[in-house]
Amino acid sequence: MKYILPILTLIIASTVIFGQSQNTSDHHLIQQETGKSVASGLYTLEKASKEQIIFSGTTTHFSKAIFQLESLSKKEGKQQLRLEEEQIVIIREGEAMVSLGRETKTIGPNSVFLILPGEQGTIVSVTPDVSFYRMIYKADNPTNPAKINRDISSFIIDYDDLVFNESSKGGVRKYFNTSTAMCPYYEMHVTTLKPGMKSHEQHTHEAAEIILMIEGETEEEIGDKTYRGRRGDLYFLASNVPHAIKNVGDKPCQYFAFQWGAK
Repeated sequence: MKYILPILTLIIASTVIFGQSQNTSDHHLIQQETGKSVASGLYTLEKASKEQIIFSGTTTHFSKAIFQLESLSKKEGKQQLRLEEEQIVIIREGEAMVSLGRETKTIGPNSVFLILPGEQGTIVSVTPDVSFYRMIYKADNPTNPAKINRDISSFIIDYDDLVFNESSKGGVRKYFNTSTAMCPYYEMHVTTLKPGMKSHEQHTHEAAEIILMIEGETEEEIGDKTYRGRRGDLYFLASNVPHAIKNVGDKPCQYFAFQWGAK
């Protein structure tokens, strides 16, 4: 008889844990950084890949940076996204219902949400499946939580709500230009570039930058090397590395450009 109570307790605990796992998914990738700095260059998305660590390492401003592709099926239920690191998520395909604090919103491709360190976020697929990019990062010198501006908060940006600002080269959709717990300077936009057009000549800036291809074909000059990227591919541009991008396809291309720095 003395063994019955411990066994029943173990069975009940196991049942509770199993029941939770049916509704909340948290098994996706998220691996520790290698300790090596992320090299400037082209990072290619594997064909038909549903989950892939695209890069992992350190940057000029981050002691940890992981950029990965994840997927979530409707059957898997809700995925918790709470971490001690800051994270930004970009929807690639499908639709998802995202909750941050009291805000809940259904968003589709090219929509973005940012979760500050330690804050609660969840994502659930509305379509049979949803795929998304997630970057998890920690600054070399994080802002003291007590000193974070109260105006800084986690947020959701729906692509369909953004205004397209047309230009002679194509146009741009502006997402944000802000500061966060890990990024004193943080800016993101999506550029549409007409065929044959070059966004700008080679230039440099203190901020590190990611160019994430949405559609089309581009050629990126990085230092003295040239790379070609397509949908799903990513260019990483380290701090102060000369770079320039050109649309080498026969139709408009579209890509995310986001950068972060000390100021």
